[in-house]
Amino acid sequence: LPNARTGWLRASAMRLQAVSWSLVADLGARTLTVRRAGRVVARYRVSIGAPATPTPTGRFGVTDRLLQPPGSPYGYGILALSGHQPHLPTGWSGGDRLAVHGTPDESTIGDADTNGCLHASTAAMKALLREVPVGTTLTVRR
Repeated sequence: LPNARTGWLRASAMRLQAVSWSLVADLGARTLTVRRAGRVVARYRVSIGAPATPTPTGRFGVTDRLLQPPGSPYGYGILALSGHQPHLPTGWSGGDRLAVHGTPDESTIGDADTNGCLHASTAAMKALLREVPVGTTLTVRR
């Protein structure tokens, strides 16, 4: 569904599970804060969306954790999110799903130059993929 839309799922197809992890992306500070049971356990510098393709704000969920092969344009790995990018660049064929992922050029970490995703270092992605479970919420704020 588009961002900020409500969807319904059959209760019988779901499994309720508590997740003690949460993520907060601060677009102004260009940081991703990781919390477990309400306590800050890590903070990483991230790249954010460029002015023409801004990172959408809101509350999203981690839907998938994906390792990437060496040389991938997504770096070491991906935390796929439930959010969608409403401002895709012309000609972009990579889909509209938002994610936190690595980058092959870590010198750009901290810049506002992505297509809406958050880019993190290889070290950050290794830690995130090791610790953060599917179902974790990510709040993106200005």
